[in-house]
Amino acid sequence: MRPVELTVDGFRSYGSPTTFSWEDRGLVGIVGPIGSGKSSILDAMAYALYAKAPAFERDVKRLINQRRDECHVALTFDVEGRRFQVERAMRRKGAAGHALREVTGGETRLVADRARDLDERIEELLGLDFDAFRRSVLLAQNRFAEFLQATPTQRDAVLEGVVPRFGEIAPMRERAKGLLTLAGARLETVALRRRDLASDREALDVATGRIEELGARLARLEAVAEPLAAADEAVAVARRQEEIARERVEEITELAARVPSREQSEPILETSEQATARLAAAAGAAADARERREGARATLTEALDAVGGREGLTEAATLVERATAAAALADRERRRLEEAETSVERRAHALTEAGSAIERASAAAADAAERRERAEGEARAAEQALHEARHRAMALSLRSELTAGEDCPVCEQAVADLPPPGAAPELEDAEAALTAARAAAADAAEEAMRTSTALARAEEAGDAARSAVDTATAGVREAKDAVEEAEGSRRLALEAVEAALGSGDPAEALAGHRAAVGEADAA
Repeated sequence: MRPVELTVDGFRSYGSPTTFSWEDRGLVGIVGPIGSGKSSILDAMAYALYAKAPAFERDVKRLINQRRDECHVALTFDVEGRRFQVERAMRRKGAAGHALREVTGGETRLVADRARDLDERIEELLGLDFDAFRRSVLLAQNRFAEFLQATPTQRDAVLEGVVPRFGEIAPMRERAKGLLTLAGARLETVALRRRDLASDREALDVATGRIEELGARLARLEAVAEPLAAADEAVAVARRQEEIARERVEEITELAARVPSREQSEPILETSEQATARLAAAAGAAADARERREGARATLTEALDAVGGREGLTEAATLVERATAAAALADRERRRLEEAETSVERRAHALTEAGSAIERASAAAADAAERRERAEGEARAAEQALHEARHRAMALSLRSELTAGEDCPVCEQAVADLPPPGAAPELEDAEAALTAARAAAADAAEEAMRTSTALARAEEAGDAARSAVDTATAGVREAKDAVEEAEGSRRLALEAVEAALGSGDPAEALAGHRAAVGEADAA
């Protein structure tokens, strides 16, 4: 970064506008007696770049000239072939001003006008924050002399205070030495491994020959593996067939042992005749039972036909459930509609109250604005009165120095007659009146700001209340639509139930049909 031009006004020693230009200069010296403002030039550069100076980091308002209420600093500088102009203004009371512009040819472009954005942009352009700038660019005088006369050890201590992280160099050097020693040890290990590489290569050749021999043997074994597998399969099949034949012989032997003799067969035959008679009687009973079953089946068919079969009974049950659910839904939607209508009434009342609050806040804001305009007018009048009083005081002071026959120092004309003396104006009264008028204007401005904020909040609350009313009204419309839809569903469900089960209570009719079908199923 190369400074090009610096302009200060009301900054430390410089109470009036002063400009320093370093255009086309390669070396600059700032000389002068103590108190002439040499350090103020460097502080002005630092303040223009970072909004603070090395000796005034916290109470920066001490940089304002004691006879001024505000100061202005503008610095033009070049960086990487580009030209920028940074301007800062600071007041004893009130907000500060900041602006960074890029100058290209005869035109300027605003880069940043907020303090945080400007500070970040300056650090990005210079590559230094304020701490690094203070420690490396604006080297303090006493530390510089100490640095020139110090021993190497003492010079390192000075550099540690000036150069950020300078104290890390010595530990880094020791760490590098340790890494070098470790690398040497690893190199020795690699050398030993290289010497062992020859013997490992010979062992590898022997292992390669053994692998080739084993591969040949494996090829011969694979050639006879398929015939051996077929033979094993044939043996397994023969063994399974032998096992089946043995089990069959055992079954035949067991059956032959269970065949009864002639003496044992006669009682069995007699018992068989008796069983045949009982079987005939059971067949007659079965015929009667089949007849009764057919009658019961006809009854079941009639009961099912009344409701359209078992599927019709199931559908009727589903319709009853739907009708019950539709009725419950309609009740819920009606309750929701009532709640929505209540909510609309409540929020409409809140909207009315918000409108009243807006009217009150608007009236208060208008009154405060009128008082502020009146107070600002009085402050301007007080400033004009003080200005006129100062001029009258200057004129009276000049009259006392006039001499008849000599030239006036103002108009450079010969003074013929001395003007009569006049009474000095009361400057202190005018200044006190201005101070009081400014305080009143500040109070009125603060009151106007408060009332404007209150009005904005009231309007925001009104918007929120209006939105709430709109939302609640939409909820009422939605609830009405839902009620109508639920009532329609309930009517359709009841019509379907009546078509399937007839009129009357749907649940009772369904229960009656289910009981009839159940009795027929049991029969």
